[in-house]
Amino acid sequence: MHCSTYSGYSCGVAILLRKGLQWRTKEVLVDPNGRYVLMSGVLLDKACRLVAVYRPNVDDPGFFLELWRLVESLGPGAVLWAGDFNVVLDPKMDRESLARMQHVAAAKSLEAVMRDGALVDLWRQQHREAREGTCLNYVHGSWSRIDRWQGTRDMLVWTRAVDHLPRTLSDHSPGCLELEIPTELGRSGMWRLPRGALRDVAFREELREAIRLYFAENQGSVRSPGTLWEAFKVVIRGVCLSKQHGIVKALRREIAEIEGQLAELERRLASHWSSDVLAEIHREVSLYEEASLREICFIGREARARQYGEGKRAGRTLAALLHKPWASDYVSEVIDDEGGSVSGSGGVMQVFTEFYTRLYAAPAGFGAADAQVLFEDITLAGTERNAEQRQVPRLRPIDSTRIPSAVKSRKCDAFRDTYTNVKERTSLDTRYHGGGLMELVAELIFARDRLRGERPLTGEESHGSAQRRSIK
Repeated sequence: MHCSTYSGYSCGVAILLRKGLQWRTKEVLVDPNGRYVLMSGVLLDKACRLVAVYRPNVDDPGFFLELWRLVESLGPGAVLWAGDFNVVLDPKMDRESLARMQHVAAAKSLEAVMRDGALVDLWRQQHREAREGTCLNYVHGSWSRIDRWQGTRDMLVWTRAVDHLPRTLSDHSPGCLELEIPTELGRSGMWRLPRGALRDVAFREELREAIRLYFAENQGSVRSPGTLWEAFKVVIRGVCLSKQHGIVKALRREIAEIEGQLAELERRLASHWSSDVLAEIHREVSLYEEASLREICFIGREARARQYGEGKRAGRTLAALLHKPWASDYVSEVIDDEGGSVSGSGGVMQVFTEFYTRLYAAPAGFGAADAQVLFEDITLAGTERNAEQRQVPRLRPIDSTRIPSAVKSRKCDAFRDTYTNVKERTSLDTRYHGGGLMELVAELIFARDRLRGERPLTGEESHGSAQRRSIK
């Protein structure tokens, strides 16, 4: 509880927080004269400022201005402001008496604060036509609404109900505000223009024409420039969303078509091995990666792109295989730097994340044998080799999560010798049959060399050369 009291019974306000509320207090300002309590904090992950106020019954125009200056000093965040304001803003709707209204200067200063702070009357938003008071003057037998709930538009969105309760203990009606706040707020729901959108020349021209047309048709239609500007943002947002969804939808349709072609090629490769089919798969995978990269760049998901660059996607993909019924075809146990056994999705993912990060940074001429050495360097302690010495600036990675399943699971003779070496040199679990990791490594090297413009081995060449030697 935070309270502000004054001598006698004239002033005093308080803010009470329920135990268990997910609220973290950052700063509290208390008026020694009992007029206000200001509190800033974090509700779940949303910055909020709470204001409890009692304005003395004196026409002081500087009170609300000074109070709002203190509220702004608490930093950004949603505002919930409640209390006894002792002032009426709308005499026709909020007063019963037709007598001349007092405290006009204070009312004007409060209107200025609400306008500058973008505050709204939360009660009036839900009771547009109601004429209802919160304070009863027994002397004159009239009522007025001087107890208010107001806040920013964040609070307006969360407000489920706001009502006045019956007067029982005093001449003022208690107020009840019910908020419906999401359990997980996450990031701000504000819409932002995708970074990749403005790189599209056609999109820029369409946006420029929409802006010109809007102001040509609406210039002079309203008196307030603010109203014209707010309506403009809504219209342009709709234009941007429509165009954005169209571009993304076309990209995803292209990706879906490539996936369908890949699935058909994988079925053909599984039924009959052919270097021509494998070459077609490589081409389709390259097209898939290019389309996926364009989608990532357009939407602006830097975090997702960074995961590819750090090898996390590949590591997470292999670690997830441990939960599948056919996990015996893949690595289920590795050796950590201290010689201990590492199993489970978390430990395995960490090992493979480091492996793929270094693989993406490998220099030109890096082959399957070097990948085997690199894997040993990461999974075994005490080795004389040092993979760090072979690192160069990181290249643009490929999406290793889209290596065709038929290629990953194929048990060809070329990798049986690889399995023997891997099993003996890295102490991998005996359930690993050699058909997963090293083929995936070979496919990554193939695609990476293609991105560099180097000529990789064809399907038959790589198949035959791997048969003639074992990888050590």
